[in-house]
Amino acid sequence: MGYRKDIEVFLGENVIYLTKFSVLNKYKNILRADYSALNK
Repeated sequence: MGYRKDIEVFLGENVIYLTKFSVLNKYKNILRADYSALNK
């Protein structure tokens, strides 16, 4: 079942990418909040 394996690999890589992306987004929002707090 090579086809199914390819789908699993594809999904796995996308989950990792999406997780990294959402973590980066959260971090960016935290930094932005800190930055605006500093500028007040």
